[in-house]
Amino acid sequence: MRYVNNWLSEPLGMREARLKAVEYSALIRKHMEGNYPLMGSRCYYTFSRTQTLACIKQTSPLPFLI
Repeated sequence: MRYVNNWLSEPLGMREARLKAVEYSALIRKHMEGNYPLMGSRCYYTFSRTQTLACIKQTSPLPFLI
């Protein structure tokens, strides 16, 4: 899940998350309900930031990481 979180923080990962939102949300939900709720929560936060209107217009992850 750490790698998924890092990937979602990258511009290419953000674009992919917008295209495959259902698959990413299912993966994150599975880990939140399973053995890794903390990493699932971190990934869910990063994933939710990729789905906001401001981040859809802007592909850089820096504004919400600062």
